[in-house]
Amino acid sequence: MQALASEEGAGTLKDMVLFGNRSSFGIEVLIDHALRALPDAPTALSGRCCVWLHGVPVGDLDEWGCVLDTIRRELVDTAASLQHRWHPALAGLTAAQRFDRLDRLVFAAHRTRSLAEGLDAEARRELFAQIDREKEGWGIRSFLIHSSEAFDGWKAFLLVPPPGDLVQVVWCADADERAEVHEAHEALVPTTGFRAVVDAFAVWFETAQARWRSD
Repeated sequence: MQALASEEGAGTLKDMVLFGNRSSFGIEVLIDHALRALPDAPTALSGRCCVWLHGVPVGDLDEWGCVLDTIRRELVDTAASLQHRWHPALAGLTAAQRFDRLDRLVFAAHRTRSLAEGLDAEARRELFAQIDREKEGWGIRSFLIHSSEAFDGWKAFLLVPPPGDLVQVVWCADADERAEVHEAHEALVPTTGFRAVVDAFAVWFETAQARWRSD
């Protein structure tokens, strides 16, 4: 873990911390101390968060008031289920093709466009029925986007191709008018490194949560 800001005082929380590194895989957290001064201050540790993938931030570090526990739980669950983040039908596809296949199955969409757009009720029913048949047995979920407001506007999928020792993430931002698919491919993150970064974040969280409630 790398601290990015000095402590406010003895026994207080660091303002910003980075787990891992931005150049390959990192989790960056900024605690919103000011929220605790509000009349309806949250009891859960709140702040801002993004995930770094080869120098690119996925998520909005300017989004205030995110409950960090939901992000922690999804990252921990993901780290524990890396062996299930693949399907043989993805073999041989490019990053964009993998994203588009999963986007169809998980969101019934193509990047920034819903596949149901412009269809009448009967055609929508047929589309969703077809997708349900296609995705049977896949079990692959999106990555992080339901965990916090910080990841609104993003779609991402985390994959672990055989032999299972490297993590690949493909993602697309709704704000990108080109709907370009991005891939962390220059130096795929080793699964051991991914788990180590997530574990460091989870261990830190327990102490930070306790301090948040007691300060």
